[in-house]
Amino acid sequence: MERLLLNLDPASITEYISIRTPVEKARFNLSGLFLPQPVRRGSWDRQTYPMEDHPTFRLIRRLYESDYDLPTGMVALEQYFGERGLSPLKARDKAERKGAEILWRYAELARGMADTGYQPGLARDEIGVAIARDGTLLKAPGGQHRFAVARMLGLDCVTAEVRYIHRAWQRACKGADLESLRTCTREQIPMYYPSCEPTEKA
Repeated sequence: MERLLLNLDPASITEYISIRTPVEKARFNLSGLFLPQPVRRGSWDRQTYPMEDHPTFRLIRRLYESDYDLPTGMVALEQYFGERGLSPLKARDKAERKGAEILWRYAELARGMADTGYQPGLARDEIGVAIARDGTLLKAPGGQHRFAVARMLGLDCVTAEVRYIHRAWQRACKGADLESLRTCTREQIPMYYPSCEPTEKA
C-alpha cells in the first residue's frame, strides 16, 4: 500500500500519542471502522504527552549527553526497559546482556545522521506522525529512536509517514483517497517541506 509521506522539522513536533496497551490498541482500531486508512475518529488526539517525557526520547538524550558511556548507558537502559514493562530483574538482565550492542548501534545511528542527515528508506518504516483534528502534527508510533536522535542532533528535516488522520481534519479535504490527502496535507500543514534539501524548502 502506498504511504502518505511528508518532510518536516522534527522540532515542530512537541507532543506524542500513546497507544500501547491491548485495550488502547483495540479501541484505536475500532475508531477507524468503515473509514479509509489512515482516518480515525474519536478523542485520541486530545490525550497527548510532552515529547521530552517519552521514554525513548529520555533514553536517547541520556546516551547522547554521556557520549554513549557504557556505565551510564547501562543504568539508562535498565530504567528504560523497566518503563517499557519489564520487571526490575529482567530489565537489569537485558541491559547487561544487550547494553553494549545497543549503545554501539545508537552511537552509529547518531554518527550517520550527523554526517549525512536523515536518510529515508533505510528502515522498514519511516517516522510515524498523526494529524490531529486542528491540524497539529503529533508523534505516533514508529521510528521513535530515529526521531529522538534527529531531535538531539538538531536536524531540521526528516521524512515522516502519516499513520493517522483525525476524521474532523480529513472532512475539510476534498476526499479521503491518498492523493486528496496528500494534496490537503501539502496545503494545510505549515511545516510541510517538499524536500529535505535546504534549497527546496517551502
